[in-house]
Amino acid sequence: MKIVIVNDDGYEEPFHHDFVDHLKKLAFDVISVTPSKNMSGFASAINIRNYVQFTEYESQMYKVDGTSVDCALIGIGLANYFWGKPDLLVSGINRGMNYGPCVIYSGTYAAARESSRQGILAVSFSANETNSKLNRRILDSATLILEKILSDKFDNKNAVLNVNFNSVLSDKLLIENEVIDKSYNLFNVPNIKSVDKGIVKYNFNKEFERLDFFTMIGLIHNLNNFSISSYDYREFKDWLNKL
Repeated sequence: MKIVIVNDDGYEEPFHHDFVDHLKKLAFDVISVTPSKNMSGFASAINIRNYVQFTEYESQMYKVDGTSVDCALIGIGLANYFWGKPDLLVSGINRGMNYGPCVIYSGTYAAARESSRQGILAVSFSANETNSKLNRRILDSATLILEKILSDKFDNKNAVLNVNFNSVLSDKLLIENEVIDKSYNLFNVPNIKSVDKGIVKYNFNKEFERLDFFTMIGLIHNLNNFSISSYDYREFKDWLNKL
């Protein structure tokens, strides 16, 4: 199977290299295309007025002077050049959760959505914490989902599978067909106490990291977030029940 893998955390993200190595050991053909620096929070931004440079720094691994969506488009282009149409684009595994209303900020989700818009099946993975103890379980869980997608030929080109692993990696599986937690904020409005320097820094909301959430898989329409047809949802739920 031929997979393009991208992220928004940048090419130096260790967990990305672990994921690529893990997939290669399982005999997946992989092209990795990632930003040359961390581009988290740039959502669907894309370079439209500048040339975008990409450089191969290891075999079939490229860094891009651009956003995660640039990476998705260049990755699909490289796949077409080397292989033909890829079977799947994977975005992630992101360092930080991407669920609910906050997907609008996510470069991880945006890259997968762009792939879906281009007619390539896409899945985005995120984890709210990564460490050596969790990493193996997250990699195994992500691989299980990928294998299931490919073996069952899950082929909904109108949607992106958006998967989030919590730090507890609970066995609870929640299917998100609507925004399940409208109160969740990735960060809050900055508390401005002085305007002298004209500088603010957003503080990330850490509250959710202490909760035993769930492993959440959402089917997100690639144009109208969470607006999926009842038929799509029934088909998706039946497929998930086989996991």
